[in-house]
Amino acid sequence: MDFRVDFTSDNILPDGNNFGQVGEHNAAILVITPPKEMTDNAEILYFCLACEVGREYIKSVVRSELYEKAETIRVPLWQQATISETAKLQLEGYDGNNNVIIKSKLVAYNLNPSANGLQVERDINGGSLAGSVAKLSKEIAEMNEQRPQMVDGVVDYTEIAMFTTDPTLVVIETSLLPENARVKKIEIPDIMNQTNEYVSLEDVIAKDTENGYSSPYYIMYPKNMIGNFFTTAAIVVFSAMSTNSFYTTVEANLFMDQKIKIYYEIEEN
Repeated sequence: MDFRVDFTSDNILPDGNNFGQVGEHNAAILVITPPKEMTDNAEILYFCLACEVGREYIKSVVRSELYEKAETIRVPLWQQATISETAKLQLEGYDGNNNVIIKSKLVAYNLNPSANGLQVERDINGGSLAGSVAKLSKEIAEMNEQRPQMVDGVVDYTEIAMFTTDPTLVVIETSLLPENARVKKIEIPDIMNQTNEYVSLEDVIAKDTENGYSSPYYIMYPKNMIGNFFTTAAIVVFSAMSTNSFYTTVEANLFMDQKIKIYYEIEEN
């Protein structure tokens, strides 16, 4: 569905500020008219859409690809820009050297809440889905018998946001965990060393091939507190301003089409 974003008008969002559902990917198309000061500026060659997403005290900025300068551009609202119910967008104008020349006004938009829960594998032929549903039913029964219990939630990359915000920070965010989940551990595929192994976030830096850090400076699991406190599942803070192979792998979106394993406990109601 198309939504107009007209920075030349006093009514920037004439079609309203609700752009669909949390977690959608390319369902909403933003038809953006840049402000006059951007289209008239000869230095600007490209446009980029920046979205501020997140909740509470954890805010992150995710950016679209670069679009060639035009009177209007069509930008599909990608999944990482739909991870929270409230967000903001801003158009950035770039020169040919990747420098930001001008930014537009910051505009708020909303997304409707989506269903949360333990994710199961999807198979259009129905083969693995039945097994996954059976597995999920067994886990629910076990959780009812004895709580809290460790649960292995495997989430597709397209259903989470895994991104960098500055040279010291990697954020893993998802709105798909149960409301009463408490994150304990996250495992990711060891793409940095091109193996098929899964490694925990605590072990990632020990495998760093560029800098050889023995461990990250700090790993925080904001959603290990009681209740639905954050959509942020983990934050990895590094001990130096220089980047490393894990950071650069995340920044290059090389985890696309991979799976992230999120282990959590289910709280007593």
